[in-house]
Parts: sequence; structure tokens; C-alpha cells
Amino acid sequence: MSDWSRDAGRRLQEVREARLTQQKIVLRNADLLKNHGPDQWSRLATLFKQKATDLNAESGLSGTLVFNEPRFEEFSITTRENSGTIRGKFVPEAYTIQIQNSQYELKTVHLKLFPDANESSVYLGDENGTPIDLDSFVIAHLESLLGIR
Repeated sequence: MSDWSRDAGRRLQEVREARLTQQKIVLRNADLLKNHGPDQWSRLATLFKQKATDLNAESGLSGTLVFNEPRFEEFSITTRENSGTIRGKFVPEAYTIQIQNSQYELKTVHLKLFPDANESSVYLGDENGTPIDLDSFVIAHLESLLGIR
């Protein structure tokens, strides 16, 4: 064998190993998104529901926000004050969550599920992959729905 063939063989093996590693990462990420995406959706929907329930528990505000969840993949929150609506929809095949808010500056917000590189979990982020603070996100949307933001 020549030096060239030995070097070419080594480089070819490195390329094959890199491709295999990349394929394993893609499969791992797809599996994470598939298995943990519904949990993130459920966490977000539960947070919207809990914040709406908390507001309704305040003195004189009973029934201000009405939470409705006709299916696992969807929810809506309506208010009697200004007829506004928040609609949430989980789109598992696209790894996204859509939040539509009739009173928010961006009428539709698309959140994406991203695999966490350091852990075996996923997180919700904006289109650039920047993680969002779910509590702040939910409060901002509910306040805009109520007309206090």
C-alpha cells in the first residue's frame, strides 16, 4: 500500500464515522421530539389553564376567563370583557405549537420544540431556537387578552 492509499482510506473512514454519528444524532433528536413534545404541550396548556383559574379565583373576577380544551391538541381561552380569544394548537408532526391571540401584537406565535443538546429532553423556543420563559409568555398573552398590557 502506498502512503496515498493509506491516507485516503483513513480519511474515508473518518467521513463514514462522521456521517454515522450525524445520523445517530438526527434519529436521537427525532425520538426526543416525538416522545417529549406532548409533555411540553401539556405543560404549556396546563399553565394557561392554571393562570386563568387563578385570575377567576380573585374576588369579583369569577368567570372572567373561560378555558376550553375540546381535544388534547387544542385549547382556547375566551373573555367576556372584550370578546378576545387565545387559541393554542399542538402540531406534533411539525414539532410546533401555535398560539393565536386576537388581542396580542403578533396575532399568531409559532413556538418550536428543540432537542436539548446537553440532556435527553426538549424545550420550547422561538424560530431561532432561543428558549422562552413559559410563565412570562403565558402572563403576557393573558394580560393582552384582558387589555391590561
